[in-house]
Amino acid sequence: MCAERLVDHEVTAPGIAIDAGHDDPRARLFFDHTSADGVRMLAVAEPRLQSFHGYLTAAAALSAFEEALHFTVKAGIEAGLRRAFVAANDAVRAANRTATVQQRTYVGITAAVLDDRQAVIGLVPPGQALLLQDNRLYGVPDLATWGRDYMPPCGGETSEPLGAAVKVSPILRRTRAGPDDQIVLGTSAVGRVLADRQAVPLADSDDFAVIQTIEQALADSNVEDAYAAWIRFDPAPARSLVNDARFAEIEAAWHAQPTGPKLCYVSESYISDPKMKRAVARDRVHGWFIERSERILAKGRADELPLEARRRAEAPPGSPSLECYRAPSPLSLSPGMRSRMPRGIQMPFSRFGFLAALIVVCTLMASFYGYDSHQARASRQDRYLAIAENEIQSASVAESAELAQPHLDRARNALDAALAKGDQPEVVSNWWQELAAVQDRFAGVGRVHNIQRVGSLPAGVPFDQAQLIVSAGRLYLVSGAVYEVGRQTQTLMPVLTTGDVITDLKVGWLSSATLDSGQLVVSDGHSLFRLDAGGTWSGEQLASAGKAGGWSIDASGAFDGSYYLLDPGEQQVMKFPARHYSDDPTGWLHASTLDLAANVVDMAVDGKIYLLTADGVLHVLEAGDESVGLAVLPQSDSATPVALYGDATSTYVYVFENAGGQGNLIRYDRSNQQTALLQAPLPDPFVDNSAALVAFASAQEFAVNEEGGVIYFLTSDGLWSASLN
Repeated sequence: MCAERLVDHEVTAPGIAIDAGHDDPRARLFFDHTSADGVRMLAVAEPRLQSFHGYLTAAAALSAFEEALHFTVKAGIEAGLRRAFVAANDAVRAANRTATVQQRTYVGITAAVLDDRQAVIGLVPPGQALLLQDNRLYGVPDLATWGRDYMPPCGGETSEPLGAAVKVSPILRRTRAGPDDQIVLGTSAVGRVLADRQAVPLADSDDFAVIQTIEQALADSNVEDAYAAWIRFDPAPARSLVNDARFAEIEAAWHAQPTGPKLCYVSESYISDPKMKRAVARDRVHGWFIERSERILAKGRADELPLEARRRAEAPPGSPSLECYRAPSPLSLSPGMRSRMPRGIQMPFSRFGFLAALIVVCTLMASFYGYDSHQARASRQDRYLAIAENEIQSASVAESAELAQPHLDRARNALDAALAKGDQPEVVSNWWQELAAVQDRFAGVGRVHNIQRVGSLPAGVPFDQAQLIVSAGRLYLVSGAVYEVGRQTQTLMPVLTTGDVITDLKVGWLSSATLDSGQLVVSDGHSLFRLDAGGTWSGEQLASAGKAGGWSIDASGAFDGSYYLLDPGEQQVMKFPARHYSDDPTGWLHASTLDLAANVVDMAVDGKIYLLTADGVLHVLEAGDESVGLAVLPQSDSATPVALYGDATSTYVYVFENAGGQGNLIRYDRSNQQTALLQAPLPDPFVDNSAALVAFASAQEFAVNEEGGVIYFLTSDGLWSASLN
């Protein structure tokens, strides 16, 4: 089927011959156009009430259908058709709101959309589509449905006209068109006419014979419908023909109508009769009631097939909205009464009353049962919480951890039972935190809080060589260059990079960072660069290391202007005196402590030198000799020291370790040589904090802002922070 073809013929009822003006709504009951993507769209509209308001409503519905289909067909033909039918349905319902009850009408639209060789037919009755394909004739709906002896199957496909309900259910059919296929779109008149004829020969006829057959069928049946136009197209080239003969009788009837205000646009300002005004007001209230009710009530079953001849003429056999016949109940509402009521649940009154009563009874029973169940659960939870409270109080006043442990175990079991039996987890969570606080007090463990991810490292910043430093309340990351971490914007701002020139010294790859009385000091192995309190960098040349790469720095520290570094090649802590960095450095470790240099993980300097070795011992040295050897790590084979942090301005020296999948922050008080252990929060049974716990346990570098009470740490996933208070 050629997607570029225009409509090549129109079939009309005999005796209809009059031109319609451009502004005539009857001239806008069909459209045929092709989108920029090559998708061809055709549609014809038919009003149920053939009057001025009926044709105006049908034209408005088709206009809304065309506009919606143009924009939505890009998402798929079926989806576009459904949304277009919804738009047309809204247009019909909007037009009916301005009309009286007697003048309200419904509309049917028959459409076809072609994309390459794919054709989809969509229909909301009244209407008829024919597909001549492979020498067979297919009808949508089937022509057999128009027969007077046709009885639709129960549960079959149904569809109501546009405007009859809030929801619309179009009939959709899909096919793959061949070169000799034909599709005809039209109104319901010819469907009724062809229902009693032998339609199969149409498929074996040539093009002109098909047209003659349809036109002859209309002539033989004396169809006098106001509008009965059919549109056919096929692959043979032809030009667009415009035939307005179908408008003859409509035009005559239209001009015969009295002039003056149209009833479909009745305004109270044009009405002087008080009775008419009251009737219009009642119609508006009735329309408002129907509109609101249909939005609340679900779409019900279609009306049964009435036996009266008058009603049968209004809804002829074959209408897709008909359901299986069912004998009316003596208590059922009459069709006249039901036609004035909203289309709610269609069922006899007795069964509706029974269902309503059953729903009320079930709702009351469920409410009573739910209240009793809630009260019972709350009572059980209160009993277990009282047990937990007594046990926690007993544990808090115990003299030792051994005496407190049985109380803590019983409190934990009671809280587990309260959580399982009750429905107030927030109450259980508060007591759980109280239990954890008592347990930590006896274990000598503090907790960091509010662990959160700050951000990720950029792709060009190496993670394995990164160091964190807090200077003057600002956080810096050193990895080849110096970056200031913007905590509000979560960005890295370079402040000293490779290639910069400071005091006539070219900056190389920065491999080491430390603090000297709170000032940031970095080195590239050849020079030393210092950031003062005013934010100005200065540089000093270091003495030559005697090798091309300069000094290899595994760890470093600074105090009172002097710079200390651990060079693995020297197996010694080398000291560069203040203001004499270009002089050859001296070895600071005495012979008794030289063996420590081979196992140093990190170092810090505050007048004394702190060496953290791989065996978990923090060595405190004065004048090159060890004064204190403090085992800061738990006695565990899985404990691994990570880093050391502190300088002369900090209150404590900090050690971070990974111990059995748990992160430990050890805080060493230099004044009394006591340590305190800080760990991540316990796993929370109410809020998933597993990601934060895993991050804290896998930290590879850290820095502490004592003034702000914050620890920053690096993982392979990015930069994190936690509160120490």
